[in-house]
Amino acid sequence: MKITLELEDEDYPSLHDTVYEATGYDYNNKELLHIWNGLPELIQLDAAKWGISDTEVRGQIYEYITEKIEG
Repeated sequence: MKITLELEDEDYPSLHDTVYEATGYDYNNKELLHIWNGLPELIQLDAAKWGISDTEVRGQIYEYITEKIEG
């Protein structure tokens, strides 16, 4: 069972920047929420613990997305 953590309004700009760096595409908040819900639970838990703007968390999100694109 996957636990999906909710994003706060202040989380979207940081997630947007990370996703934009990984894809070069300017996603809206609805699309970002879809991306967020598709992230592995461990990344979401780290984001809940450290914050979505944490360097390590952003790195994990970036790596996951670029691997999905390349894979």
